[in-house]
Amino acid sequence: MAEYQESEKQEGVAEMTSDSVGREISGNASPHLEDAAVPAPERPVPAAAHPVSRLAQVDAFLVACNHCPELPLGSKVFKRHIWRAAGHTHPRQFQYWQSGREEATEEDDRNFRRIISMPPGEFLAHLQKKGILQ
Repeated sequence: MAEYQESEKQEGVAEMTSDSVGREISGNASPHLEDAAVPAPERPVPAAAHPVSRLAQVDAFLVACNHCPELPLGSKVFKRHIWRAAGHTHPRQFQYWQSGREEATEEDDRNFRRIISMPPGEFLAHLQKKGILQ
């Protein structure tokens, strides 16, 4: 048996040993090199890194518009003003877009994002120009 082990060592087969954690490593490998070759486990993405929901974007936009000094006295901006400003006569496509449903088209996405990215004063002027808000 001792002769067999000697012949293995002579033929270049490395001897297996254990590192401090109990993993088997070859006799000529460094435990640090083996650790470097193992990829780190994936960590979950923190919640703050997720994009803000469309509902939250719309709500924030409405709050900004309703606090705008250019808003006529006694007026208030609602979600219907957003979908009407985008040229819709019914709220369905806006509801699909806001909830992220697949029925919303890419054109809906472009139009509604364009509307809610407007500065509040510009949006109010746009509503007045289209006759949506007096």
